[in-house]
Amino acid sequence: MDPPPVTIRPRLSVIVSAGCSDWVPAGLLAQLCSLPLDVEIVLAHARKRALQTPPGWPPERSLRQCAAEPELAAQMNAGARIAGGEWLWFLPADTRLTASAVAAAYRLIGRREPVLGWFDLQYIGSHSPMLPLLASAANLWARLTRRPPLPQGYCLPAAQFEALGAFPEQPFTALHKSFIRAARATGLAVRRTGGVLQTSAVPLRPWLGAKTRLTAPVRSAARRSDDPPLQ
Repeated sequence: MDPPPVTIRPRLSVIVSAGCSDWVPAGLLAQLCSLPLDVEIVLAHARKRALQTPPGWPPERSLRQCAAEPELAAQMNAGARIAGGEWLWFLPADTRLTASAVAAAYRLIGRREPVLGWFDLQYIGSHSPMLPLLASAANLWARLTRRPPLPQGYCLPAAQFEALGAFPEQPFTALHKSFIRAARATGLAVRRTGGVLQTSAVPLRPWLGAKTRLTAPVRSAARRSDDPPLQ
């Protein structure tokens, strides 16, 4: 009798939340597809049937899928339940990776420490001159309060996520505050990785037409911040 096949646990599971959309987030998935094969990709969406993989998807790359309510927390929790990786990296579908984000994620998981890593944000999808200001303000506030600006890009060991239970299924604005508070209550370190994730500027449209004179002070304060990224 042949021995059973050896199953190698993925080093990292990237959990993509598609929200209420019935389309495949081809842009983000194309970026994830270029990562090593020891990275598992999980797509959580609101459809009752599996979505088709993007054109040109390599046959050796699996795409695990699950269905959940369109709320972000519900989809992240559903993806985590079927993920098999030692580490979990949560990315909404409007995320775009940068080289610094990928490098920071690998540094984080390479340390094998019980830590929740978060990323700075860069807004894309608009030519408004307000975008750099809003990103700088959000990132600076996150550094000063030592709390991530959004629940976008959380990366932590699967064991620690399981110990925390799940993301609280609350409104978007309260989700990350509750989760970070719970993580710190268990003694889990919350650290800025130094990597940058790009995210859609569509939710910021009400502010993009505003005029302000705060650009220079915010950028100057961001440069003076003494909160170093994880090395």
